[in-house]
Amino acid sequence: MWLEAGHLSTSVPWLELEPIEQGSRFTHVEHGVFFDQLWAEPRDRQPGAAPGSA
Repeated sequence: MWLEAGHLSTSVPWLELEPIEQGSRFTHVEHGVFFDQLWAEPRDRQPGAAPGSA
């Protein structure tokens, strides 16, 4: 995420395809990286792609 203050956060995705008997298993994990120098408190962060977030 970018604001006038600069680069506030970014996402780091990890994707894996694993062969299994029925075909392939796909695993997707995503981590959020928050650059602390621009965030006052963790409670000020809003959920990004979390279900039900706005």
